[in-house]
Amino acid sequence: MSDNQFTNFIKRIYLSNRYFYVLVLIAISISILVIVALTFQEQQDQVQLILEDELEQLKFQFTGFLNQYNKGYKTALQFKSGLSNFQKNKVSIEQLNKGSKGDLVLGLNQFSDQSLETFKSKILKLQSPSEQYRGQQLNNQNTDTLNQSQPNTTSTTNAINKNTKNIASNESPLQTPLIQLPANFDWRTKGVVTPIKDQQSCGSCYSFASTAVIESILLIKDPVKNFKIDLSEQQLIDCSFAVGNNGCNGGHMTNVYYYLQDIKLVSEDYYPYTAMEEICRASLIPSGVLNIKEFYQGSSSNSTYIKGLLMKNPLAIGISGNSDIFRFYKKGIISSSLCGTNIDHAVVLVGWGQQDKTTNYWIIKNSFGTSWGENGYAKILMENKTNSICGIGKDITYPILR
Repeated sequence: MSDNQFTNFIKRIYLSNRYFYVLVLIAISISILVIVALTFQEQQDQVQLILEDELEQLKFQFTGFLNQYNKGYKTALQFKSGLSNFQKNKVSIEQLNKGSKGDLVLGLNQFSDQSLETFKSKILKLQSPSEQYRGQQLNNQNTDTLNQSQPNTTSTTNAINKNTKNIASNESPLQTPLIQLPANFDWRTKGVVTPIKDQQSCGSCYSFASTAVIESILLIKDPVKNFKIDLSEQQLIDCSFAVGNNGCNGGHMTNVYYYLQDIKLVSEDYYPYTAMEEICRASLIPSGVLNIKEFYQGSSSNSTYIKGLLMKNPLAIGISGNSDIFRFYKKGIISSSLCGTNIDHAVVLVGWGQQDKTTNYWIIKNSFGTSWGENGYAKILMENKTNSICGIGKDITYPILR
């Protein structure tokens, strides 16, 4: 074998081995890629299974929610939207509960398939008192004054005109008492707070707060005669447009009281609740049970002063409800500033209490049914400041009956 032949032989061996090693490397690389791809696909499949399982659990919970609150949707798109809101609200509740201080607990309820924006637009419709009927406004929220209305002997077409005057706390028949106030006071224990009602998807909180206070005052006045008192919120929704209310689109308690200074309020049996605006059934009104003589409206950041008013009878008040803290309240004391201070919802203040001898709170009666909160009630931290928790004290009203 010549030198050239030997050299060529060596080259062929080298080249064949090099190609072999390249092929081996390629094969190994392909194997690694296949293994990685299979592993990734397996992980993806596992994630997909987890997601599908979570989705099935979510759908199961959502179906239970729909059955519990007797809800349904007309279209698949509405169902998808409701399910999406339900999932978001569930996450929000879990996060808020983790960061909650004290004993506050939030939970799913009838509003769980709605966005907060929908909740506000449909439910939270408390308006400011109509200028024509509100009287003088307070210049300082710390003055502890209430506006008093008095009936006028004259009236004009399509409106009920009243004279008003500003009543300072030292002139009011409900002065802050000189006696020491108890640590706990609850009108419910005295049997004068009527059962919880549900305004449903109608912005009629103002009518429920108004009737609830009137019912309690009647029970305080004569518990035997008024044992089964149940007044009509629907009449106030349908028939008080002339004084500034807007049916299911909102209103205010003072507008209701103006209306009732000249018009009687009938019972629920005569004029039942439908959760929608209807034509005023004026023919039923002569059978009404009462009129309002006058009423008070104002604000105070002084809890002692508010307690003094509350010892006379429950109070219809405005609070801030535009938060998940309030919307999904289940139990405990609301003490978070996340509750807000912008007044947009009417409730009834029925008492106060003390926990662990240090934490004072208000007790409110709501109109979201018994599945909301503590059987329809809530406890809110008591504070002596203008921007108190949930805005309590910014809007206080109560009527004086004839």
